Amino acid sequence: MSMTPIEPIEELILPQDIETCHVLLCELHSAYTRLHQIYQALLDTCQTITQDREKLEQEKEKLERTVKELSRRLYGRKSERQTHDPNQRWLDFGEDTPVLVEPDPEADRKIIEEHEEKKKRRRKKRRRKDGTEGRFPEHLERRTERIEPQLPDGVSPDDCQLIGIDVVEILDLEPPKLFVRRLEYPKYRLPEQAEAPAITQAPRQSSLISGGSFGFGLIAEILRHKFALHVPLYREQDVLAALGWTPSRSTLCRMAATAADLMIPLVDRMIEQVLGGSIVYTDDTTVTLLTPGEGKGSRTSRIWIYVGTEPGRCYDVFAFTRSRCREGPDGFLEPFSGVLAGDCYSGYVNIEQVTVGSRSTTTFRRTTCIAWRSAGRTGCSSEANVVASAWRRS
Repeated sequence: MSMTPIEPIEELILPQDIETCHVLLCELHSAYTRLHQIYQALLDTCQTITQDREKLEQEKEKLERTVKELSRRLYGRKSERQTHDPNQRWLDFGEDTPVLVEPDPEADRKIIEEHEEKKKRRRKKRRRKDGTEGRFPEHLERRTERIEPQLPDGVSPDDCQLIGIDVVEILDLEPPKLFVRRLEYPKYRLPEQAEAPAITQAPRQSSLISGGSFGFGLIAEILRHKFALHVPLYREQDVLAALGWTPSRSTLCRMAATAADLMIPLVDRMIEQVLGGSIVYTDDTTVTLLTPGEGKGSRTSRIWIYVGTEPGRCYDVFAFTRSRCREGPDGFLEPFSGVLAGDCYSGYVNIEQVTVGSRSTTTFRRTTCIAWRSAGRTGCSSEANVVASAWRRS
């Protein structure tokens, strides 16, 4: 057997100079350091790739299960009959071989058809029997427009026989518009024989703001936007500007404040009705009061609600206090004598000595019922008796 001759290795020539050897060793060390850094980077890259691959494999398996489940829901059986899953292993309890139930496509099809028929019947029941489904409310104004077809020359609608009319209703909107009411008050000089002042004129109409510059309709719309639709006044400026009038914010504030002053008698009447009953429900919530130049610039205040539920007294009235001190409800409820239902706020109990006490009437809501200045009343309503009896049982 012939052997391949080994080529002689080139003799390694090392420098004899010590300084040159040191330089060579430093270069080799630098090269080794760079190679080690490259090795570490490649190792980290391989680990990252391996981790990403494992994650992708897990996501692939999850997606495959999802696709399989969705395909089963979309194209699989619709019935809830239990079928054999080939992927499920059987449990051997020492009994006979279980009998596999083969699916019946015809039975499944009948079940699906019955289900669809039931759905159609339910849809028909939802439709209104009066045939007004999809129509607009009857109280809306109807403006009828008759659209005639294009007839041949020389033929008018009167020459034709009307056999029917198709009615199509379209809901439309007219944008609001501002207008100026120009009121003229003529002056008349009466005849000399008339028993009256020589000059007469109709009295001025009443207005919310002195001078009569703004009508009640405009002010009512401003209040509706602010308190019913929760539109701030600076946005109402933009709404009115789009209609052709740009008021200042101070003007809108003056309108709202003047209208609020006008409603004071109505509010007082509602408070009188609520406090005139035999039972009042109350609660409070926090609101932030702005106090520029004082401390942090704001403080936590309270809004109190007092609810009357008796016939003729079903009103919700509110009261504002700067804090939760008992002077607030004490002053508001001063003319009230009856049963007060509220939370277990100690201020209610400390306002005045009570005869019933303060305990929860139910386990669902912490409610306090106290006989509020009961010495001034001789009886309570049926609702008050129900609350009092609930307290006695608690």
